[in-house]
Amino acid sequence: MSDLTLSDGTTLDVAAYPLPDGIDDGVLNRGQLALAMRVSENTITSWIGDGMPVQREGSNGQAYEFLLSHCFAWKLQRDDLDKARRLRGDQLAQRVAQSFLNLDDDQADVAALSPQETKQRAEADYHRNRAAELRGELVRADRVRQMLDGLLVDVRTSINVLTDFAEQEFGLSAGQAEKMQARCDGVIVEMAQRIIRNQLATAEIAQIGSHSDSELSAQV
Repeated sequence: MSDLTLSDGTTLDVAAYPLPDGIDDGVLNRGQLALAMRVSENTITSWIGDGMPVQREGSNGQAYEFLLSHCFAWKLQRDDLDKARRLRGDQLAQRVAQSFLNLDDDQADVAALSPQETKQRAEADYHRNRAAELRGELVRADRVRQMLDGLLVDVRTSINVLTDFAEQEFGLSAGQAEKMQARCDGVIVEMAQRIIRNQLATAEIAQIGSHSDSELSAQV
C-alpha cells in the first residue's frame, strides 16, 4: 500500500520515500528503531506523539512495534515539510527586508529636484559613500545579507541536532527534550525576527545612480 493515513488524518506517501537500496523492510521495536534512525529512544517516544505510524502499540508488557518503511517515509516527509515551511519563512523574511529599500521620509524631496539637481546630488552621494566605504565606515548591504544568511544556516544546522545530542548525552526525558526543542526553535525565530527588524532599519542606504559601484551600502 503506497498511501498510509496517519493518526492526524494526513496522508503519508510511503512510495515517495523508499528505503535505501539494499535495506529490507521489517518490524522493529523502539530500541531497534532508535538505532536505525540514529536518535535516542526518547526521540522515538516524541515522534510517536507527533504522529509517527505505529505497527502495534505497546501494552500489558508488550513492546511497541514499528514497520521500518513507514517510519522512514514519515521522517523524510516531515523533514521535507519542515524545509518547505522554513523556505516560506525565509522568503517572507527576505521580502520584509527588501521593503526597507523603499525611500525614507527624508528622501522624499528627491522627487521635487530637477534632473540636473538629481544628478548632482547622486554624484555627491556616490563620492561621499565611496570614500566612507574605503575608510571601512560603510559595508555593502548585500555582503551583510550574505553573511547573515550563512550565519543563520550554520546556527539552524547546529541547533537542529542539539536536542538529540542532549538526550543521549544527559539522558533527557521525552518531555524535557520536547521543551528543549521548542526553546531552540524559539531562538532561531527570534534571531530571524531581530535581523528583519535591524538589518536595514537603522542602516544608511545609498543608491548611486548609474555608476559601476552603485550597489547599496549599509553602515554598520
